[in-house]
Parts: sequence; C-alpha cells; structure tokens
Amino acid sequence: MSKFHAVINGAGGVQRALSENGITNALLGSRSGASKRKKKAMEDQGVLLPPFIAPEQLEPYISEELTDGPLLPIDYVEGERIVRGYDPAILPADCNIWLRAREGGKL
Repeated sequence: MSKFHAVINGAGGVQRALSENGITNALLGSRSGASKRKKKAMEDQGVLLPPFIAPEQLEPYISEELTDGPLLPIDYVEGERIVRGYDPAILPADCNIWLRAREGGKL
C-alpha cells in the first residue's frame, strides 16, 4: 500500500506529491467500482482522470486550468512500484469542485 505523501525529486527539483490512492481514500473513503470503471474508460480515451474527481456530476466543474495544473499526474517510484501522485494543490482545488457541485444541486 502506498503512503499518502511523498517527497520526490521531480522535474523542478525536490517536491511533494500526494498519492492517488491516498487522496481517494481521504476524500471518498475508498475507490468505488464506478470510479475505477470511469477512470479506466477515460484512460482508454487518453484522458487522465483520477478516481477522486471521476463522478460524472463533477464534470461541469472541472476547469481546463485544473486539468493543465494540479490534475497533471506526478508518477514516482516507491520501492519497486510506480505510484501515481498529484501536487498537493489538488486538495483545495478538488474540495472546491465538490462544493460547487453541491451548491449547483448536483450532489
């Protein structure tokens, strides 16, 4: 099982990364089957969408600014595995998406 947080040597030097599994477990409690299927379908289309933001009702609230910024994955090595991670800025951005969806009556 991957850790929630890592400090890695990234393209811009030392940086922090939050694991996809860690964020998903923190925000959703676990990975649902629907989130896994949507993530797989999106990957098959060439779109990288993490499960913590995969619910369809969130789509209208995901801006291009997010997909070109905090939603860009950071893959790093942990032991013998490659872990998918994200910049920590994703947490407040993701919370804002969920809040806007709730305000919009989509949740």
